[in-house]
This record gives sequence, C-alpha cells and structure tokens, in this order.
Amino acid sequence: RVLPKSGHIAVRLVDGRVVIWDAGSGAAVSRFGERWHLSGPTSGFLAAQLEVFPSGERLLTYGRESWATVWEVATGSSLSELRGEHEVAIIHGAVFPDNWRVVTGGFDETVVIWSVSEGRALHRLPHPHLTGLAVVAGGDAVVTTGHDSTAMWCADSGERLREWLGSASSARPFLW
Repeated sequence: RVLPKSGHIAVRLVDGRVVIWDAGSGAAVSRFGERWHLSGPTSGFLAAQLEVFPSGERLLTYGRESWATVWEVATGSSLSELRGEHEVAIIHGAVFPDNWRVVTGGFDETVVIWSVSEGRALHRLPHPHLTGLAVVAGGDAVVTTGHDSTAMWCADSGERLREWLGSASSARPFLW
C-alpha cells in the first residue's frame, strides 16, 4: 500500500512483520511487528493484511490473529491493540476517513467498529458468512457482504439501515 505524501510503500510480510520501503530508492526505511511462527500445512492460509489510514501516519494490521493492531508509521510503535471482540482470526478490515475509527470482520461472523484512541469496541454487528466489508465515503456507514446478503450499518449507532437479500456468493463491497 502506498503511504500518502511520503513516497513510501507499506508491505505486510507473510510472517506478520511490516516493512516500509522508499519507493524511489527501493531501500527499507523501517521494519516492525512480531514475526509469526509459521508451520504446518495451513500456515499460509490466512494472509497478513494491512490497511493505511488516510493521513498516512498509521497502519492497521490483522490476519491470523483474533485482534488487530494500529501502528504509528514514523516510529513503528504499536498505538493500540484491538482485542476481546473476535473469537477467531480477523479476515477483513477497513479504516474510517476520520482517522480515529476502524472496522474489522472475522471468521466468527462478527463485524466490530472500534475506537482507535480508546482501544475499545463501539459496535458489534452480526453478519453470517461474512465475505467482505467497506466504509462508505464520508464514514457515515459500513457495508458488509455475506454469501446470501449485503447490509448497510450506521457507523455512529450500529443500527442496520438496510439489508439486501439474495446470493452475493463471495462478493466484496466496493464503494465510490
């Protein structure tokens, strides 16, 4: 992912670490995060995921864990660990344009809207057979997709605003 205004690229390696590269020189600027112990036939099944905050100053990482981490790019410091709401691995994530909220979705069919500054869940939303999620431009709502439905949720209240039934198969929401 490209970091806005910096000329840097952020990459999350398959072992869980983050590397920041200078796009011009190709040199590694920094490396941070914990290295996962990878073994067994399913060790690479869950990808290491990374989302960039609109400011370019923070990153959200998730993947094999049941928690997500918010990192400060400049220092490589963990700013917040978002824990306790997912029972299993987080497979989807997105960042709000306000730079203080994120949303995660897990194999446990739960979508969580988090306050990054407080490190706590604001809303917990159920979506069976979750296949994707996205934050609506402006940050007023979250869209989730599953095998047989798509839903739109109010980001402030957690209320389901609308649901569309029908086979979405493995659709992922794309918003513009």
